[in-house]
Amino acid sequence: MNENIYTRQNFLDTALRRVREARVLLDNPKKQKQRDGAVSLALLAAECALKAILMHGYQINTTEDANDIQRTRWFKGIKGHNLQILWSDLHASQKNLANDAQHTAISILNQADPYAYRYGKKKPIQQHAEPFVQHSEILIQWMRKITGIGI
Repeated sequence: MNENIYTRQNFLDTALRRVREARVLLDNPKKQKQRDGAVSLALLAAECALKAILMHGYQINTTEDANDIQRTRWFKGIKGHNLQILWSDLHASQKNLANDAQHTAISILNQADPYAYRYGKKKPIQQHAEPFVQHSEILIQWMRKITGIGI
């Protein structure tokens, strides 16, 4: 398989792993040290969850199965990391399953500049990073429900 081809399962698994890692980085140690890694992983988890949900809704099993427009918009360049684009492109049947919790989660997470956290420009303390991890966890639980992964 081509190294640049990812499966829906890759995105599901990565979302689950990254949100767990974000929680560990946030909660340990208990001191109020910077938590930029927790935020960065929470944002990546949300991105992967949305990609998994998109692929599920459009019955796409690999990134190669996506049409050219989908591939460019969801999996390439800066657009592929934009949570608002991924959210707005969800299949209509999936959007109808979203409630206020998911809408709020996307709103909060979309406000974050992932590069500022990834490269250490922003160094939040635990209490400032916590909402990002919590909202990512909300999206992960929703992803599990949408895709049928056991909770």
